[in-house]
Amino acid sequence: SVFSEAVRVVPPTDAESDPSNMTLDVLLDEAKKTSLELDHDQLRKDDTLATAMHEAVHKGNQPALKRLVDYTNAQLQSARGLNVAHKYKGKLGLWAETQSGHLPIHVVFRRNAPVYHSRAQFVPWLLQLMDEQLGHICAAASTSCISAEAVHPQGEPLQLPESTLQALSMSMPAG
Repeated sequence: SVFSEAVRVVPPTDAESDPSNMTLDVLLDEAKKTSLELDHDQLRKDDTLATAMHEAVHKGNQPALKRLVDYTNAQLQSARGLNVAHKYKGKLGLWAETQSGHLPIHVVFRRNAPVYHSRAQFVPWLLQLMDEQLGHICAAASTSCISAEAVHPQGEPLQLPESTLQALSMSMPAG
C-alpha cells in the first residue's frame, strides 16, 4: 500500500521537517477524510509486512509507528469507533492480525527484521504502546479487555486478553 511505502522511507528519528514524515502525515490526513481503515482496507497477504503497522514494526521505526497508532486511536474515538471496534472484534492497529494470525509484534522476532537486534529495547516500548491502544479499543467497544495480566519490566501491569497472550506465544516461520 502507499502507506507501507511511506513508512518504508520514514527515517527512524522523529525529524518533523523530514519530507518523508511530512508525506506520511499528508497521507494520514487524507485517510482521515475517507475514514480509511488502514489495518483492513490495506491488508496484504504477506505475513511479515501485511499492513503499514507491520512494516513500521519490522523496521523498528518508532516515529512512524506512533503516527499510525495515533491515526487508529483517533478513528476509534470518532463516532464510528464503536462500529469499527465491533466489526473487527478489536483487531485493529497493533492488534490487527495477518491472514495467518500474526500481530505486528511477531515481526520483531524474525531474524531478518532490522528491529531484531534491538528487540530487547523495542519490545517493552511496543508492549506499552499495545496496552495503551488496547485501552482505546476497549473504550470504543464499551467492553472490558482484562482477562489476564502480564507485568512490564518497570512493574506496570499490562492488561492483555488471553487470546493475545496466546498470539504472542505463537512462533513465526523462520525467515
